[in-house]
Amino acid sequence: MDVLPKNDPRLERILITSDEISDRVTSLACEIRAVYGEESDLCIVGILKGASVFMTDLARALCRAGMPGITMVFVRASTYGDTIKETGETVRKVKLDLLGANIRSKNILIVDDILDQGFTLSAIEEKMKQEYPGANIKTCVFLKKNLAHPSDEAAALRRKYQADFTGFEVEDRWVVGYGLDAGECYRELPYIAIANEECFRHG
Repeated sequence: MDVLPKNDPRLERILITSDEISDRVTSLACEIRAVYGEESDLCIVGILKGASVFMTDLARALCRAGMPGITMVFVRASTYGDTIKETGETVRKVKLDLLGANIRSKNILIVDDILDQGFTLSAIEEKMKQEYPGANIKTCVFLKKNLAHPSDEAAALRRKYQADFTGFEVEDRWVVGYGLDAGECYRELPYIAIANEECFRHG
């Protein structure tokens, strides 16, 4: 049974349980296999740090679903670092590091933890298209946040860059756990929880 850490006011409640995550990753792998088939020559490109847990579980689920021989590559994308997204933020510069990746697969699946405003996913997708112009590139996100009041820039990006595969849609709140963090905290939680934003904005 999932429980929040005791005496921690920074977490409000559990949003998605570990059992729900496990079931959805399994079904998501089946959806991906239905698109690629068995002989996919698939390379999964995971975005550090947030997607590391999801990517690992997804790769195992894909193997169980009948897609063996998948290669795994990591990309480092820096947007927030140790800082927190500000209210009303319109744009963030994304720094990319392919970590020496030499992708030989014709099919590339970019895996990220969350589609929020879209800055990270759009930057990485454009970079991968430049680096591997002949590849079939698709995207998969664990969470898709339904933004309540996006900036014009974020709204435009979200219209242009929609993930091909999505695990869960969530409300416009800060979420942590299963690889996602708030100021580098809570990545280790086996579930998704809602964070109390004011606790992080005011230390």
